[in-house]
Amino acid sequence: MRVSFVYPTAQSVTGGIAVLYQFANGLARLGHEVNFLHGPNLPGRIESLDELPEMCIGHGVTHHLVDALTDPDLPSGDVIFNQAAPPRLGLPATIVQGHRMLSDEMERVSFVGPGIKICVATWLVDIGLEMGAPRESLIHIPPGLDHDCFRLRRPLQDRPIDVVFMYHAHREKGW
Repeated sequence: MRVSFVYPTAQSVTGGIAVLYQFANGLARLGHEVNFLHGPNLPGRIESLDELPEMCIGHGVTHHLVDALTDPDLPSGDVIFNQAAPPRLGLPATIVQGHRMLSDEMERVSFVGPGIKICVATWLVDIGLEMGAPRESLIHIPPGLDHDCFRLRRPLQDRPIDVVFMYHAHREKGW
């Protein structure tokens, strides 16, 4: 299968974008042809592929820096994670990772726009149904955990006691 992801890319990676890279990398490891289209040109976007964050490099994913999805040089595909992409780039799909993180209009379009919605939690499927999305367009696929990356590297008894928490100023993060 030929799959493309379309997202703006900055040098610093947030959690939601990191998940998308992991999805792309995982599909490539399974043998799919995966393209990551870094665009459109928004403030803060990388200026060249040499600036890609380390987690993007390797894994069999081909990266493209794009300013428009109408660029004839973009690879055609079977599935594209972008609802507004031209049909030659693939059937539209959306990965839904949260709720109330975007504007109300963007949220609505994410759930009821064209294509399949891959929801990372069952409660997101419920939100989609409440918004009027057809049941058959909502699929629950929980993100996996890469045990080569996330593993115990030093036994707990050999570690100092530290307290760590994650913080983000977005209103829905509940700080």
